Amino acid sequence: MYNEDTALRKTISSSAIGYEEALRICERVAKEEYNFANEALVRANDLVGALRQDLKMLANPVLTEQGGDDATAQIEELERKLDSLASETVTIAQRALAKKAERLSKFTVTLFGRTMAGKSTIREAITQGDGGTIGKGAQRTTRDIREYDWNELRVIDTPGIGAYEGDADRELALSVVDESDLLLFLASSDGIQETAFRGMKAIRSQNKPIVFVLNVKRDLERAVNLRRFLRDPRGLLGDDAIRGHVNRIERLAFDELGMRNVRIVAIHAQAAFLATRERDASVAKQLHAASGIDRLLDVLTNEVRYRGPVRRLQTFLDGTTNQVVDLEELLLGQAKILDRSARYLRDKFSELDTWLDGYIESVNERIEHEASILFRSLRSSVSSFVDDNLESSDAGSDGEGELML
Repeated sequence: MYNEDTALRKTISSSAIGYEEALRICERVAKEEYNFANEALVRANDLVGALRQDLKMLANPVLTEQGGDDATAQIEELERKLDSLASETVTIAQRALAKKAERLSKFTVTLFGRTMAGKSTIREAITQGDGGTIGKGAQRTTRDIREYDWNELRVIDTPGIGAYEGDADRELALSVVDESDLLLFLASSDGIQETAFRGMKAIRSQNKPIVFVLNVKRDLERAVNLRRFLRDPRGLLGDDAIRGHVNRIERLAFDELGMRNVRIVAIHAQAAFLATRERDASVAKQLHAASGIDRLLDVLTNEVRYRGPVRRLQTFLDGTTNQVVDLEELLLGQAKILDRSARYLRDKFSELDTWLDGYIESVNERIEHEASILFRSLRSSVSSFVDDNLESSDAGSDGEGELML
């Protein structure tokens, strides 16, 4: 295993690795890390079971008999929490891992962003779709999470961040993130909003790599706009044209997400999609080149080539690690409570020991006192008996003239 692992690390670090080879390594890494993560969760589950048994042994009638009612109640409460919270944490982690196992061979890219930012347009352009889902972002249903394939990758399109409502939706979004190897966070030039970045905070906490995609909007369905765009694409997508938007994304990424040195790819999503529908091959080629979509596709391809195996490893280990950390925090919290219970019992038993020592000493003194009185009385009684009967010739006689005492 050592040699195999060393070879794998060398392969991952090689800048000459090809896309197809990287995908094969991604799958291999995913399988290895799945097995590793699964074994870790089995051990965690065994640990919870062992702790549960230990607590059952502690919470026994002896404590109650010794005056440990409060401690017994605390230990029984810990046992209930292990049965519910700790076991649930492990179960959730196992369920999430099993879901990842269904797609071991797929590097997963997930699109996030506010409603109507252009996620579906980008995805339709990438996957050569018919445009049927474009503009449907406001129609919120849980079925809005869709999966597609592009270039051997799994592409997930999510509802707009603002569309997530309630705990169930947030849990759904986070579950998608847990399966993802790379996140594309889409912001559009007509509305780079703080709320969208704030909505990414919980997602960011899962430590996933994020590439920001700036969708520069101008309606190319209007002929005049189309002509101007094809004549001078940099008028919309050039550095000078997008600088203000880039600065805003960088500032919000730092202020809201704590990110520095963010990667930002500027595209015109509508142009990329129209290129797939245009019948005139020359215009289609112009639209595709001007849209900047190739820059985004290059980012995806290079992520697989240069970082894919590492991203896959992170997806399996980070997700499991997060759950194990949650379990550790839970157990450490309960350990503090148990420590307080132990201190309480030590104090109670210390009080009991002190009381018993005093009781025993008191009893001993009483016994000695009562015995002293008893023996003194007995000796006095014997003396009186002797005095009263000593001169009697038949007192205690055995018939031979001897006095029997």
